[in-house]
Amino acid sequence: MTVGTFNGQRCALVVGHPGHELRVWGWMRAVGPLVAVLTDGSGHEGHPRLQLSREICTRAKATPSELFGLVTDAAIYQAVLQGDASFFIDLADRLTAWLVREQITIVVGDAIEGYNPTHDLCRILLNRAVRLACSARPVTTYAFDLTGPPGPPAEGPAVSVTLSPDNLAVKIATCRAYGHDVGGTLVAEIDGLLEQHGEVLFGREYLIPEDAWRNAAAPAGYRPYYETYGERQVAAGHYRTVIRYDEHVRPLIHALQQ
Repeated sequence: MTVGTFNGQRCALVVGHPGHELRVWGWMRAVGPLVAVLTDGSGHEGHPRLQLSREICTRAKATPSELFGLVTDAAIYQAVLQGDASFFIDLADRLTAWLVREQITIVVGDAIEGYNPTHDLCRILLNRAVRLACSARPVTTYAFDLTGPPGPPAEGPAVSVTLSPDNLAVKIATCRAYGHDVGGTLVAEIDGLLEQHGEVLFGREYLIPEDAWRNAAAPAGYRPYYETYGERQVAAGHYRTVIRYDEHVRPLIHALQQ
């Protein structure tokens, strides 16, 4: 396995939901990072997925930290809808203290993709924490995509992690087992990706350098996927209100980037 420039550095993984660690399973197994998870993954059904992620991390030689399932999904959505910037600033402060305390110099986390507001806000929180933690020591951060087939970024550099055939087989089996345990829908998605792209695509992971100081707010007129999805969820009775980027998320991004 080839692991870019991570040798000898204290590494961490910070994700928005349990299960995201599967996307970088090879990197996680190679470097054994400390792992923080923003939410418990309970969704609108209220069934946490933390224990499954703990087992995945432990088997991959990573270490679940004390920041493992900080809040419920319901609490995140309520804070977003209420525009409660202090809620997210507090989470960022906890991440900052943890990065400093654990002397982390490389941290990997979710990318901003417009797929889920929690995923995107996880990155905004992490960037704020990295900026603040840099007052103690330099911290480098990388992002990885969660949606679509695994593959290199459309543009820009990336650190690649190549899995051995044995580790690739374990990763795919772990993904399938996780999908089965959380309801089976993910199994079909994983099998579909394998059929369309082949196993070799799962055998390389890409970490994209992230500028923690960049302005992460989207341009005017931006309409993320989660608005369309939220409209369907409201129509189905799962949620009462659609999370809108301009109304709910953009003000939080501005507050966190101060």
